[in-house]
Amino acid sequence: MTETSDHHEPSVATDYAGAIYGSIIATAMIGALREAGLSSKELTLDVAATMLIFWIAHTWAAIAGERIHLGRGLLFHRVKALGREEWPIVEASFLPVVALILGWVGALETDTSARLAIAIGIGQLFLWGFVLGRRVYGNWVGATLAAFGDGAVGVVIVLLEVWAHH
Repeated sequence: MTETSDHHEPSVATDYAGAIYGSIIATAMIGALREAGLSSKELTLDVAATMLIFWIAHTWAAIAGERIHLGRGLLFHRVKALGREEWPIVEASFLPVVALILGWVGALETDTSARLAIAIGIGQLFLWGFVLGRRVYGNWVGATLAAFGDGAVGVVIVLLEVWAHH
């Protein structure tokens, strides 16, 4: 990246990191809010709004960081690109939020929809671990071990967040 250009290649690692981070945050939030006894509507709106707020915060931090690095402002297309790079944080919450919506519309009980949303989030973490294992180790055994290892780390982070909200 040059000092006079706003051209920047987005990092594929950022996409993965954002998706993993988003899965952890959404799952932890749902777990903590479920313990607070919120309605399905409140759970859905709180999680969706918070994920959008995290996206805005991460986007703003990326904009500020790049401006510091370059020592000048950014063109609009670069600001927009940074927002797109951070969007996987929100995307990771889509399926858990759909599960919460099922509770909001009455298709599931509130607790059932929250448990389903948590299971989806944990499933995403194990899936990311599996993807990591396939890429790093190139075989099913390594992928499965990575899925359990990385998934377990994600679950521990979620449990720590729920514990911190007690």
